Amino acid sequence: MDTESGPEGEIQSINEELQTLNAKLNRKVEELDQTNADLTNLFASTRIPAIFLNADGRITRFTPQATELFELIESDIGRPISDLAARFNTSDLWPLIAQVLRSHISQELVVHRPEQDSWWSAQIRAYRTLNAAVDGVVLTFADITTLKRAGAVLQEAHDVLERRVAERTQDLALANAALQAQIGELARGEQARQQLFRQLVTAQEEERRHIARELHDQLGQMLTGLILGLKALQDSVPPGDSIAERVAQFQAMAVQIGQEVRSLAVQLRPTVLDDLGLEVALSRYVEQWSAQAHVAVDLHASGLDGERLPLAVETTLYRLVQEALTNVLKHARASEVSVIVERHSDEARLIVEDDGVGFGAPLPPTSPDTLPSLGLLGMQERVALLNGTLTIESAPGSGTTIFARIPLPEA
Repeated sequence: MDTESGPEGEIQSINEELQTLNAKLNRKVEELDQTNADLTNLFASTRIPAIFLNADGRITRFTPQATELFELIESDIGRPISDLAARFNTSDLWPLIAQVLRSHISQELVVHRPEQDSWWSAQIRAYRTLNAAVDGVVLTFADITTLKRAGAVLQEAHDVLERRVAERTQDLALANAALQAQIGELARGEQARQQLFRQLVTAQEEERRHIARELHDQLGQMLTGLILGLKALQDSVPPGDSIAERVAQFQAMAVQIGQEVRSLAVQLRPTVLDDLGLEVALSRYVEQWSAQAHVAVDLHASGLDGERLPLAVETTLYRLVQEALTNVLKHARASEVSVIVERHSDEARLIVEDDGVGFGAPLPPTSPDTLPSLGLLGMQERVALLNGTLTIESAPGSGTTIFARIPLPEA
């Protein structure tokens, strides 16, 4: 009797298949154990607080740093994230979590812990399985307390500037009212208005110069002291200590803030414009802007190496270049910019040309995309104060060219 084709042969064949399947399952279990061990070690070594949630907002896993930050315990696994409202503001988190689950687009918000007076940047990203399905979200947190406090200092300086500008504007408004009261003819009234606007621009430049020096001298000295203090603190901590790493991070933040303060002071009023003139000021500004924007700039100046232009003309030309390059950086997406400044016997000329995307007809005033036109309007007003003309040529895909001509007073 042939037993291989009978029931015993079938059972033997099934056993062999089961043994083969069992061996494969054992290998898969070993691979899963190894992956789980790698994941456990990764969580233990990472310094980023992270919380994993499933699709219904329940906690599935968290890193040790999240344990310290939000006082999580093992029994919190399986609890809804909304149960942790007392530890951080989940009322702001949950709508964004739901939005990420729907759209699969990452979201970000700032979380505040009042009891520690600490600020955290929360990143919410979709959790994707191996087959690319979204099965929850991952919350990660970055400490931004130092940046928040530095921002508060800068905001206070900004508020002081706004108050001073408001006070000066109020003084000028009172002077304008008194002046208008004495003018009976329309022609004289228009002439007085232009004069008052010119004084306003002059007062703003003077205020910019004053605030820039205060930022550079007072706040710059405070930041330098802070950097030196952090350096001394870092030197007093043994190398490799975690505190040394944090101090180094704070020191880098302080250096960055110092650079931003110096940049703000230059934006307000560069001292080189008053001391060395327009050509040197433009050369330095263009070089710095090109390095930051990663856009090549070709600056050509002629007729500026002799007698200096009037201060009002130099200031206007500098502000025109500053505003034009700002628009290039924000809107043009250009790779090259050409800046030409020329002095002739009767006028000063400026040409700023880029190879960017350009623009078409002016947008409606209510459009959210009209910000460039506001900058161009300010440029036109500055040129008009000096009885000059400003022309702008642009078309979609053909770049933008700005022509300015300002008459010079007779010698």
